[in-house]
Amino acid sequence: FLPISGASPVEMYKYFRQLQNRLEAKDIPPNALQLEVIGGLERRIIPSLKDNYRITIIYYSGILARGDIHIRGQIEDIVPSVATKVQNLIKRLQKTTCGEVGDMLQVAEKQQEIVKFRIKYLPALLSNAYGPGYLWSSMEKILNGRPIGLERVAKQTVHRITEIANKGNVFGIRLELLFYHLFIAFYHDYHQQILNERKGGMVLRDLQELMERYNGERLTFADLDTVEKVGFITGLLVQQFGRSYYAKVGSDYLKTRIMRFGSKLNPEMIWKNGLVKMEELRKQRDLGIQLNYEKALALTLPALLELKNNNQLAKNKNEFLTMFWSGYLMLPKKEKEVKNNESQ
Repeated sequence: FLPISGASPVEMYKYFRQLQNRLEAKDIPPNALQLEVIGGLERRIIPSLKDNYRITIIYYSGILARGDIHIRGQIEDIVPSVATKVQNLIKRLQKTTCGEVGDMLQVAEKQQEIVKFRIKYLPALLSNAYGPGYLWSSMEKILNGRPIGLERVAKQTVHRITEIANKGNVFGIRLELLFYHLFIAFYHDYHQQILNERKGGMVLRDLQELMERYNGERLTFADLDTVEKVGFITGLLVQQFGRSYYAKVGSDYLKTRIMRFGSKLNPEMIWKNGLVKMEELRKQRDLGIQLNYEKALALTLPALLELKNNNQLAKNKNEFLTMFWSGYLMLPKKEKEVKNNESQ
């Protein structure tokens, strides 16, 4: 770290000495900047560091004493206050947000620990979100207080979910969605609290409100004004219909009618193989489904058509699919519904 204004050598030495200490978690002051959280540097802290300093982190391999080193990554001009806020956002993901999203996705508390490891440190969070090749550039943006994007995160998530879905591993999909929604929460809080910018998309509160409107027969066409919302409602519809279909026919609607073995799920398949044929099958099989389903279906079909005509469905297919799977796996079972197996 280096001062950007005149600092006494004594003060600089004091901070430098702190970096030599490796403290256990119980000994770390609450306002200290933990380099382990923001950079993966184990048990290194800087207490009460002000913004008249800037931090540079250099990652290298080799033996420093011999001068035989290879620089792997370098993050310069880290603003201490920005880094501290980022640290607090990551801690909040661990302490509260993970449990809230995990409950909606029906992931048990013990199983949430699998995902908590992926969000424990900023390098792990970003590497899992964007891919290892984008680690240094995304870390630099965040620790320098610059905007980040979501497009690649959605693409990465859909790629992993597609592979998992074709193996029939619903639990694996839940874990991927848990990580995805945790990153969405981080993304929104980062832009709002650090950059003072409001971003679109859906956070946990938005999902809860939309699901309540769906279950309460209070949906309107205005509730389906984005690709994400349409995808989420579509997921709720397929799940609700699929439960009644399974109870009557004994077959998984998503697997047998929509996905087909080994296929890569896309919005058109869900729309044309799934939603379009629901009413015909409901009448043929005399399926008993609650009234909120009919209202939601009547709104969703024209919303999908509008998205297709505006080229939004193809352009934002990854965002649609992440929200589809979210709705499909977040819809809670009601007391009157027949209990399904895990695949439902």
